[in-house]
Amino acid sequence: MSERILFVDNWLFHKGEIVTERPAVKGPVYTQAKTESYRRGPASMNYDDRPNDFGGRAGHMLTHERWDAVKLPHDYIVNSPITESGNNALGFYEYVPAWYRKHFKAEDCWRGRRVEIEFLGVSTECDVYFNGVYMTRSMTAYTPFVVDVTDLIKFDGADNVIAVHVTCDTIENWWYNGAGICHKVYLNISDMLSVERDGVFLAPRKISEECWEVPVSVEIRNGTFSDADAEVVTDLMLDGCVVATVSGALKVPAMGISELRYSATVGSPALWDPDSPTLYFARTRVFSGGNMTDEKYDKFGFRTIEFDAERGFLLNGKEMKLNGVCGHEDFGLTGKAVPDNVMRHKVRMLKSMGANAYRCAHSMQDEAFMDAFDEYGMLVMAETRHFSSTPAHLAELRALVKRDRNRPSVIMWSIGNEEHLFITDEGRRIAESMTFEVKRLDGTRPVMTANDKAPEKCTVYECSDIVAVNYNPTLYDYLHEKFPDKPFMVSECSAAGGTRGWYYGDSLERGFRETYDRDINNWFQSHENVFTYFKDRPWIIGWFVWSAFEYLGEAVWPRICSISGAIDLYMQKKDSYYQLKSYYSDEPTVHILPHWNMEEGDTVKVFVYDNCDSVELFLNGRSLGKEKTERYVHHEWQVPFEAGKLSCVGYDSEGEVIAECVRETTGKPVALGLRLENGDDICANGEDLALITCYMTDSEGREVPDAEGMISFITERGVSIVGTGSDNTDHTPPACPDRRMRAGRALCAVLPERSGKTTVIAKCYGLASAKLEIEVKPDTDPIPGRVYPKYEIRG
Repeated sequence: MSERILFVDNWLFHKGEIVTERPAVKGPVYTQAKTESYRRGPASMNYDDRPNDFGGRAGHMLTHERWDAVKLPHDYIVNSPITESGNNALGFYEYVPAWYRKHFKAEDCWRGRRVEIEFLGVSTECDVYFNGVYMTRSMTAYTPFVVDVTDLIKFDGADNVIAVHVTCDTIENWWYNGAGICHKVYLNISDMLSVERDGVFLAPRKISEECWEVPVSVEIRNGTFSDADAEVVTDLMLDGCVVATVSGALKVPAMGISELRYSATVGSPALWDPDSPTLYFARTRVFSGGNMTDEKYDKFGFRTIEFDAERGFLLNGKEMKLNGVCGHEDFGLTGKAVPDNVMRHKVRMLKSMGANAYRCAHSMQDEAFMDAFDEYGMLVMAETRHFSSTPAHLAELRALVKRDRNRPSVIMWSIGNEEHLFITDEGRRIAESMTFEVKRLDGTRPVMTANDKAPEKCTVYECSDIVAVNYNPTLYDYLHEKFPDKPFMVSECSAAGGTRGWYYGDSLERGFRETYDRDINNWFQSHENVFTYFKDRPWIIGWFVWSAFEYLGEAVWPRICSISGAIDLYMQKKDSYYQLKSYYSDEPTVHILPHWNMEEGDTVKVFVYDNCDSVELFLNGRSLGKEKTERYVHHEWQVPFEAGKLSCVGYDSEGEVIAECVRETTGKPVALGLRLENGDDICANGEDLALITCYMTDSEGREVPDAEGMISFITERGVSIVGTGSDNTDHTPPACPDRRMRAGRALCAVLPERSGKTTVIAKCYGLASAKLEIEVKPDTDPIPGRVYPKYEIRG
């Protein structure tokens, strides 16, 4: 039986290079030219890596390097110093190499079984050693890889050592790279006759209104030196009940892999869609000689997708626009090491904004993030990092497709983004090779590229199933006429950003841009201009706004991040969040900007974003005018400032009030407040973060939107502060528990180490403190809405 054991505790970390001198004589050279080729230095078994060693062990050489105990995932760059001389695309950080080491003892029950160490991603390149033996090199931050240690693992209580050397000077991105073992690591134990990793593929297809066929392919791996006969049974399950069973037999050659194909029939299944994301399990069992050797669970869903040049995108036969956003997978407080529950919180925020689609820009993203898309109901464009048909990059592409092809959320594959070769014949040949490779593994989804380089000359559209364009709106009509039989999609648009809470004109020396929606240049146009352009072109099947969240990198000093996100670097909603909500959501929405703490004598530019039939603006009870709403177009008033209450009411077509937004002039701050943002999704598993927003209130309890001040966060024993943040131009490392608040909000992320109630306190000089009590569930408690794979074992 397979076990997948979480392998994230008790790692040792050293930041910086460790130089091991070459031997000067023959003996060490001869000895190290054998299987165990690393007998000295941090790759070796016997290297002394004990933190703070006092020299109590006889015969052991003391190390002069610092080794810190860390828990994975771990990004060692995000808390590093930032300097203006650093590369702005990479976030102004200095990227340096590092080492990780972990000791463990093998269980006796692992004898005769396959033992693998599975890395979900190391940023950006790494070399892996096991018991002094060089094992493999990973060349990308995004693709999981497995190290098979079956032949090298030591038993009988002996020490086993895995060492990982990380280098991060390779330029893989033009955004924040992060550095370290930034994703989870698992120890996988399986029998020699077992299901191959990502070796089950289910492709449900609708036969009639009442009947679905589910073709299943299963790859079985034989790790023995003799041919093996295997029987395979796959049960399709919903809520623990088996709805169909198929089985078959095959012969698997010694040290080889064989594929078995069969098909099940399911009557009237529950369909997966964004409003009701029903997930099924496929339980695959392998038998040999009457004994079960493996059992694996895979999630999948029933849904149909169609891409049509005239009808657009159809999910389960219903036409719908792809109201999408693009995003990287980092988090402002932890860098590339993002906890699972933070990824789920991100997806919930996007769903509440009304988005129904997400583009994985521009890489394979973490499996927990992808799980959240499945579980919460978000359509996904899955994208590979490298547009290349070299063996290494085709292997990356295969890893992406095989891992995610069972996901009902994934509706298309992107094989590249903004490549210069997209307009060349070489690019066409590369695209043909990559497209063939994708469709060999999965023929159920379209393949596309996202191009911004002279799309009118694009050669890769010839082998693309969808014509997808980044920006370049003046070319949409031409491309639609040139490819009338292909669906047309905007794969990236509207990267017009602003600084949360800043309404006073651009202040580039501060790193601030005014947050009113507007064109930045001819390329990065306002949301309003882009979407009004879309409105007149119904043949556009969907769009992906850049971007969902602010992200580290692509920055301009002193700012450390891009500002094009609808949600800022510290999970606070910006005005553009509500603007997109008025575009994407059916929930009646009215949003006023700016706040109403302006200066006497000012004439204030007031914007209103809404999706109502009409709106009316009031100042201290006086109507400033009622206006009919035009789809995607904001309302604007020039209002002489007057302290008090500015409100806007939204009406439906019958004149009934359906939404309202109020801005009030507040007094000076007198107290702090704390609000838990993700309270239903925090378990004492050593990973989940509680995300807490700190704000200031006046004497009447109103939140002060322009408040500033130095906040100190304090936790009780058993709770650690992982990071704090407020201003994306603040260069204090995230791990600092003291944070200057800007624009009335600051985020604190804390890690509870035990279940039960715990308390977080915020203090600020001259203000009343705030205290928040958090209820942390035991790790055994299920999280509402989550679907748990039964094969995963935490430990």
